[in-house]
Amino acid sequence: MSLQQRTRSGLPAELQKSKETFLGEQAEKIYCQQNPLYFLNKYAYIQDKNTGKVIKWQSWDYLGDVLNILLTCPEVIILKARQLGVSWLVAGLSLWDTIFRDCAKTLFLSQGEKEAWDLLSKSKFINRKLPPFLMVTEKHPDSRELMDFVPIDGMLQALPSTEKAGHGTDARRVVRDELARHPYGKENFLAVGPTVDAGGQSIDLSTMEKSDLNNHFTERVMKIYNNSTREDLPSGVVVFKHNDSEAKLIFLGWKLRPVRREGMTLEDFWNNVIVPKYDEYGREEQYPATIEEAVSAPKAKCRFSKVALKDLETRCTSPLREEYNGFVKIYQEPIASNQYCMVFDPSEGDSTSDPCAGGIIDKWLHRVVDIHGRIPLDEQARIAWDLYQRYFKPYTAVERNACGLTLIEKMKDLGITNWYYHDKTKNKEGWWTGPNRPAMIMDLADAVYNRAINEPSLEAIKEFHSFIRTDKYPEGEARGGTHDDYVMMWAIALQIRKSMPSGEMTVTTTRMRESNY
Repeated sequence: MSLQQRTRSGLPAELQKSKETFLGEQAEKIYCQQNPLYFLNKYAYIQDKNTGKVIKWQSWDYLGDVLNILLTCPEVIILKARQLGVSWLVAGLSLWDTIFRDCAKTLFLSQGEKEAWDLLSKSKFINRKLPPFLMVTEKHPDSRELMDFVPIDGMLQALPSTEKAGHGTDARRVVRDELARHPYGKENFLAVGPTVDAGGQSIDLSTMEKSDLNNHFTERVMKIYNNSTREDLPSGVVVFKHNDSEAKLIFLGWKLRPVRREGMTLEDFWNNVIVPKYDEYGREEQYPATIEEAVSAPKAKCRFSKVALKDLETRCTSPLREEYNGFVKIYQEPIASNQYCMVFDPSEGDSTSDPCAGGIIDKWLHRVVDIHGRIPLDEQARIAWDLYQRYFKPYTAVERNACGLTLIEKMKDLGITNWYYHDKTKNKEGWWTGPNRPAMIMDLADAVYNRAINEPSLEAIKEFHSFIRTDKYPEGEARGGTHDDYVMMWAIALQIRKSMPSGEMTVTTTRMRESNY
């Protein structure tokens, strides 16, 4: 062997090449371990079932943002449109976690056995397409419900959703796919909860199930949606951070995926594929463009006219200022020549109770002051007394429930005297809902349909969208995970205005046919 055939290290050229390859692979392995997006983008292959082809994983911007959230947040709920590649992303991330972490275990739960196997098969497929220096050897390659390895201790397991699925699991991550269709979603949420409590992660992902408005996934989505801070990322991903926990809700609209079918623009895909195939109900469920479309009740279920609510949304505005740490929003200063009523749907104010909702409403049915939040009863009373003096002693009603009776006494002690009385003897201040509920909601539905009320808060209008007809309450009730505080506040306001003292304007309700709204 000549000197030219040797390298500086003294090794034969063919051996030196193997060493360089080995060192390069080790460097790649380290970089993949440090950067899951790099690992997926460079080495992950997936099955495109639309074309029947094996393609490289697409690192679209929105998937990168979702990945970043999954890497940092212990509790993630993903509300998505169809075919956005999220299941492949989660399968790839779970595989990466198992390859590069000690003893990492992921549990996949889906509505049935076949669906659970399908999610696990995605992780298996990605692994089998990896280059040899990254691919891990499966102990049981023919198993459809288990993916374990030699010599790695980690594993991925797929189980159907049952009452006890996941109970006692030591999985680091629990993924519940298409959760809206899990028959025992709430039960296995309790079973896997300790995983998150102990420092693990839960990932819930699904499209909406609009035929079942009170399912476990919808409740989880609405709980965050109605109590969160919203952030719109440049990629189009919408993130809602729960105000009282670490949980985040991610919304992914159908337009995020830049290509739906080869040779078709998104507009062509929508007009030529989606619109002919799905009615409006199906489009909002499977291919929502906005989270408002996704979470709103279908027209057949929503108690209030959705068209009218959209019109009322255009009147929403920002407050002049906020007071009492944001619990009070002032939309209009008091005017001496105006006439006002003040209404409260109260609550205990603690973390386990619904928020209280209150407001001051003028003679044109504008709500000029918004009072809302988990406010202690003493503070509700102080706020009411302050506003009572500023807005010229408005005609006042508090719902006569358990905490309402306490609030009434506190407000009387402070000096509020201009009351609506439940009985003709005028010894029972406040409004008693009880058997009046159906008629109250009917009148409010009339007012919404006729665009007679003026609600400045978009948060309040969102609550109207989630007020649905059910078998138990044909007149309507709040769907699972939502509240009805604003709805009931407005319903009470319309009723007490009929008996306002001398000087009040006349309020006329135009009764519409039930089918009109």
